[in-house]
Amino acid sequence: MQSKIVFVYYRRYLYQCVQTSGTTMCEAYGATHWAYPVRDRTGCAVAVVDLGVQRGIKLSYAQNREVMRIMKLLSMAYHQLLELREIPQSEVDLLFDQVMLSELRGTLEVLDARVFAELRSYVEPPPIVNLITKAILAIFEPEKCSEEWTNYKNIFNSDFVKRVKEYDPLHVDDPCACFSRLSEAMEPIASDSVLKDGSLPALHLYNWLCVCLSLLEHSSRMASNQ
Repeated sequence: MQSKIVFVYYRRYLYQCVQTSGTTMCEAYGATHWAYPVRDRTGCAVAVVDLGVQRGIKLSYAQNREVMRIMKLLSMAYHQLLELREIPQSEVDLLFDQVMLSELRGTLEVLDARVFAELRSYVEPPPIVNLITKAILAIFEPEKCSEEWTNYKNIFNSDFVKRVKEYDPLHVDDPCACFSRLSEAMEPIASDSVLKDGSLPALHLYNWLCVCLSLLEHSSRMASNQ
């Protein structure tokens, strides 16, 4: 009987999110749930994203901002999908990642040059910064991945943002090899460590790497099927 009551309460909170087109919250099934609406251009909810977090755990300010950013991008992808009308399913699968990639390129572009100068100034970088830099090397300069920090920190030069903007994971010479290198380089990077590091550039670069990895995976699958 109790589980039935919980289910009714849980279902009602999802309905409320759709009816109000606003974020709702409830405690159910041992977790705190937030329902976020995906809205159309008139403001009406057309879909709901249910985010569950184990009871007693609170999202940090940075994590809350990241959730809201993802929801914004999801809405942008949905609006683009409406404009495109009939497109192949393979392109639909890529749409969200492509929207994220475009947004992250813009975010990195507006970072002050002093930010990257600060990264180069490290004599010994924080471990998470070093891991993220090695993952970036796996894309642009894989031959330097095994070298010391002093030999590759200058990747953050005046041309770095331009290289990021011009890099297209869907159009690389050998997507399978690129995916393999980046996947291996990112394996030791824990997302929680990126958030705890407190470095905004590191977070943006990590997000960019994650999107590149997803698109490279798609490219490698397409190459393997040809």
